[in-house]
Amino acid sequence: MDQVIFGNRLDLWIFTLGGGALLFLVLLFVRKALRSSTRIEALAKIGQVKTWFLIVVAVSVASRWLELSPLAAKNLDRILTFSLIFQVALIADSFVTAERIARMRGNSVNPVALNLLMLILKTLLWVTVLLLCLDNLGVQITALIAGLGVGGIAIALAVQNILGDLFGSLTIALDKPFEVGDAIALDSFSGTVERVGIKTTRIRSVTGEELVFSNGDLLKSRIRNFRRMRERRVVLKFGLVYETSPEKLERANELVRHAIEKSPQVRFDRCHLSGLGAYSLDFEAIYWMKTPEYAVFMDAQQAILLEILKSFAAEGLDFAYPTQVTRSIGGESNPG
Repeated sequence: MDQVIFGNRLDLWIFTLGGGALLFLVLLFVRKALRSSTRIEALAKIGQVKTWFLIVVAVSVASRWLELSPLAAKNLDRILTFSLIFQVALIADSFVTAERIARMRGNSVNPVALNLLMLILKTLLWVTVLLLCLDNLGVQITALIAGLGVGGIAIALAVQNILGDLFGSLTIALDKPFEVGDAIALDSFSGTVERVGIKTTRIRSVTGEELVFSNGDLLKSRIRNFRRMRERRVVLKFGLVYETSPEKLERANELVRHAIEKSPQVRFDRCHLSGLGAYSLDFEAIYWMKTPEYAVFMDAQQAILLEILKSFAAEGLDFAYPTQVTRSIGGESNPG
C-alpha cells in the first residue's frame, strides 16, 4: 500500500477510485429519480443528462483527494468546464422544439416561420457555446466578437430587404395580426390569406386573382382583419321629401325601428332626422349585426330595406330624389 504511483500512494488511488465509483452510482440514482419526475418538466429535462457527463463529474470530484500536477489539475478543470457547457447547451437545445413553441403561440403558427425561429435560436445557442469554449481555452474572443459584429453589420446592410421580410415573417408568426384563412383588407386591396411564407404573404383577392405582398411592406400597412370582427356596424341613410308633415316624420322613425328589430340577427341602435339637405329631409339609422358574416349581413340588410319600402308606401311617405326646376319664357315653372 506504500507503493507510489504518479505521485500518490496506492491506497489513496484505491480510495479515490472507490469514492468516484460510489459518487457515479449516486449520480445515476439521482438521474433516474429526475427522469421519473413527470409533474415538473424542467426536472425531467435535467434528468436527461448524459452518462459521460456523470463520469466526468465523478472523476473530477474524486480527483480532489489526489496530489496532481498543476497541468493535470488545470486540464481536469477544463474538461469539467467543457462538459458542463455542452451538457447545459444540450438541455437548452432540447427545450427549443417546434412542439413547445407551437404550444406557447397556439396551433396555428406558420411552420415555415416556426422552423426559421428554431434555427435562429439554436444558432445563437451554439455560437454562444463555441465562444465560451474558446474563452476557456484562453483565446481572446473580444476581437473575434468585434469582427463578427462588423461582418454582421455589413451583411445586414447588403441584404436588409431580405432580412426585413424574414423578421416580418417571424413577427406575423409570433404577434399574429392575421392567420391563414382570415379575411383582411389593406389600402385598396382585400381578400383571404392563403399562405404566409418566409419572404412573402399570398392573399386571394375577392375578385379571384392572387395578391403577393412582401412581409416587410405588409406590416407597414394598416391591416383590417374582418375575421376577428365580433359585430358589424351599419349606417343606413335616406331622405324624405320636404312636403312630409312633422307627424309623418316621427312616424318614419318608428317604421324604421320596427323594420330593423324584426331581424333576429340585428340590434337596433338609433334613428334620427339628421339634417336638412338640399332636396331632402335627411335621416340616419344605425344598427349592429350580431354576426360578422357578410352573407348574413346582406340578407338582413335586404330584408330591412324591403320592409322599410313596404311600410313607407303604406304610410304615404315619399323618398326624395334630386330634382331641377326650370322656368319657361312665359314664367311657368316646370319641375323635371
